[in-house]
Amino acid sequence: MSENIKKILRNNLLNKVKIFCPYNRIDNYYIYCQKIFCFKNIEFIRSLENLSDNDLLILDQSFLNIFLKKERVYKKKNIRLIILFWNGDLDYFLYENQVKRLKKNFRLYCFTLSNFYKIQNLYFLNNFKIQEKIKKINVSGLNFLKQTKHRYPLIFSIINSILNFNIFKKIVFSKKIIFIGTTSINKDLLNKIKIYKFDNRVLEIIDKFYKKKIFNTNHIPSDELSFLKKLNKSNNFKKQPIHKKFWLINLILRNIFFNHLSKFNCVYIKNQRSNSFDILRSKILKKIFVIDVGSNCGNSHISARALYCSSNYKRRTIKANFFSHKKDYSKMSIFNNEINLIEKKLKRFLNFKQFDCSETKLIKFISRKGLF
Repeated sequence: MSENIKKILRNNLLNKVKIFCPYNRIDNYYIYCQKIFCFKNIEFIRSLENLSDNDLLILDQSFLNIFLKKERVYKKKNIRLIILFWNGDLDYFLYENQVKRLKKNFRLYCFTLSNFYKIQNLYFLNNFKIQEKIKKINVSGLNFLKQTKHRYPLIFSIINSILNFNIFKKIVFSKKIIFIGTTSINKDLLNKIKIYKFDNRVLEIIDKFYKKKIFNTNHIPSDELSFLKKLNKSNNFKKQPIHKKFWLINLILRNIFFNHLSKFNCVYIKNQRSNSFDILRSKILKKIFVIDVGSNCGNSHISARALYCSSNYKRRTIKANFFSHKKDYSKMSIFNNEINLIEKKLKRFLNFKQFDCSETKLIKFISRKGLF
């Protein structure tokens, strides 16, 4: 990690960092400040008018244009900026023009979920370690619900279990393996990613295959693995930058893995929605095991899910990352070799069909076979 970023974090441990973000991202910023950046004093602000001279500001990517409207004012105040790109390099390049403007006038520290690119002002979350000992944070600017969630997590867990009773009743008394997040390829997802300007020819190939095989519930894993290898060798796909290839390949791998995993009776999968991660924040689910497959957008071992698992399910987390945070996948030979290795591991997993087995046996099989 660069000495500059070490210095700014060290100097601000006892000072206040301000955060300007949408309401739905408050929880994620809170845990990053707690488990990664180790800030002791944070203030969530609702307006940039609350900024003072020499403030350190964590600015959400969706608010970059709001900040840039008055960049001269904030430049005079000597504002220092931290930006977390939630979808890694996909978001970095989506907001690249705004980032270039900020680089000219501000001390800027951007963080991404991969180690694919060496770019000025762009730092890898891979270079951080998750802090296992949770330190108390002095936080201001939260409403009553958010204050309760973070100051009294056990009380919030009980309230949350009542509000989401239909979910909690399935897992609170059972030894289940659960996953919260995106697990499958669907039409809405393929339409959504068009903002990242993927090659239309590549998307058409994927869309055509999955309309035939998946959207019509005719899922054959061997066909999907063959399609993945064929896609990776296609000329149009080879021309894509590594962060786009990584995202698409990872998405297909997840689709194969979770389609098979969902057949086991000891597994509960919940597709992500706005409050889905509240299950991972719960302090009362003592019997469940949680799967962490890392980020779909990069090979970092750090993600919001990983931080929640570290806080609440440290000894009950099943690491199932397809890619290693220690390898440089910008080198195509390493990337392609890894895909071949993952294919062999997935084939072993697909051949395991004891769908009535206990969660212990499933976990042991995954661990013993070295699937991940």
